[in-house]
Amino acid sequence: YARMSNSDLCYTVDNGAVYIKAMDECYPITMPVFFSPDGDGINDYFRIEGLEHYLGYEITIYDRYGKEVFRGGAGKIDYPSSLGWDGKYLGNDLPSGDYWYQMTFTEIPTKVGYFALKRKKE
Repeated sequence: YARMSNSDLCYTVDNGAVYIKAMDECYPITMPVFFSPDGDGINDYFRIEGLEHYLGYEITIYDRYGKEVFRGGAGKIDYPSSLGWDGKYLGNDLPSGDYWYQMTFTEIPTKVGYFALKRKKE
């Protein structure tokens, strides 16, 4: 049984189908396709928007050889609560190139993809 609203003040309780839209469709996550950590103030950090609606998540970023170069959860990669990832591994700048991510959530399926890290001097 479900409580169904007919208008703002009226409702009825009856049996029927209840359709729940996928959470990631209601609260989209914006993954960047590139970032350029060159200190010019534009796209200097890899950060993901829309994560404030999700309780548990973790992202792992890999280089082209499959080596893990970053791992983080809430407060590490989400915008606006953090700056995001600066494109460094063990304090050193990583080179320009494609990087892959795997993002796991407690509420929705895992997301995988890639992005480009671009540096001016390379």
